Amino acid sequence: MLLNLSKTGSCVPFFKNIFLEYPVKLLLNVFVMVLNEYFQATVMFRKFPKTEVANPTSTNRLQKDYCRLLKDPVPYVVACPKSDNILEWHYVLAGPPDTPYDGGYYHGKLLFPAEYPFKPPSIYMITPSGRFVCDTRLCLSMSDYHPESWNPSWSTSTLLVGLLSFMASCNPSS
Repeated sequence: MLLNLSKTGSCVPFFKNIFLEYPVKLLLNVFVMVLNEYFQATVMFRKFPKTEVANPTSTNRLQKDYCRLLKDPVPYVVACPKSDNILEWHYVLAGPPDTPYDGGYYHGKLLFPAEYPFKPPSIYMITPSGRFVCDTRLCLSMSDYHPESWNPSWSTSTLLVGLLSFMASCNPSS
């Protein structure tokens, strides 16, 4: 088990400066509790592709990516794999200051193929942001929409930095 997903209390809301005030480990546990409550209420209504079974190469790589992400977190992003499927990760992007997303929190999902890192993941945005269509694979050069541009040396951190950068650099109305 990668994270303790047991419910230890009620859901703690995200505050504007939570990424600065709390240690990453505590934030991840709060994040997981929030996602658990969210999924219990909505997962039956969402349709995502069927998940695959991880092979040893993808499992090893994703475990290393997760350890690196815990050791060196991406600013404004919290991400973690599901405890029962390392190929499915959930993330929350905090809107960076001086962007149209400042103060917002955007939940999304990464679905890695069993062939990762040799094939790119699918990237979904679940929370409406005005920039991406919800519950639909995002068309990004680092996603499975454009496998020809995928680079196996890119890590999960690289994907999250790229997604945050793309989201923050684009006008939400475009």
